[in-house]
Amino acid sequence: MILASYIGSFLMAGAFLAIGSALSALTKNQVIAFVLTACLCFIFTVSGSSLVLEFLNGWAPEAVLNWVASFSFLAHFGTIVRGVIDLRDAVFFLSVMALFLFVNAVIVDLTTAD
Repeated sequence: MILASYIGSFLMAGAFLAIGSALSALTKNQVIAFVLTACLCFIFTVSGSSLVLEFLNGWAPEAVLNWVASFSFLAHFGTIVRGVIDLRDAVFFLSVMALFLFVNAVIVDLTTAD
């Protein structure tokens, strides 16, 4: 269980770092990049919470609620912390890392092409 928690922590930290590096490449000011990273990571973290889902429940269809809840870092991290390293959770974190690192590479290529 402890080893699974460490693995989950490294996966979630890697996803947070990938998001931060993409937003850092997007902006010229590192303070703005930090604030945007903190906001986006917070949104990813709380997207599956009951407060967010209850807010969307009044006007969003069920498919949108399930889609928003599927992006919750806490939901994927919670199953890993219980000692179950599910392949879906690992693939989720690894795909978030890959997506944002790809976005980072594209942004760096576009800004250095000028």
